[in-house]
Amino acid sequence: RAAKAGHLDAQVSLGLLLFDSGSRKEALAWLSRAAERGEARALLVVGTAMFNGDDLAQDVMRGYAYVSRAAAQGLEPAKTTLAEMDKVLPLDKRQKGVALAL
Repeated sequence: RAAKAGHLDAQVSLGLLLFDSGSRKEALAWLSRAAERGEARALLVVGTAMFNGDDLAQDVMRGYAYVSRAAAQGLEPAKTTLAEMDKVLPLDKRQKGVALAL
């Protein structure tokens, strides 16, 4: 009920629980709501899914932007993921992703 009422932590907790239990599409719906509000863990999961095209339409630039925002908030796993993305994404696209994140 709290997630439906818009409670940010509840949306993230529910999304992560659903994700871990294998209900990825439902999880990403909840996590997307939280990511739109800037929650770092949600930005990481949704951004990674977008970058890879896993259960969401692939959008490399937006995915990179989401993970960049999570990393900028200090989330260590996001920093690691961003470093991995940097290895496969050309500099010009990384720069566009950062501009989108801003």
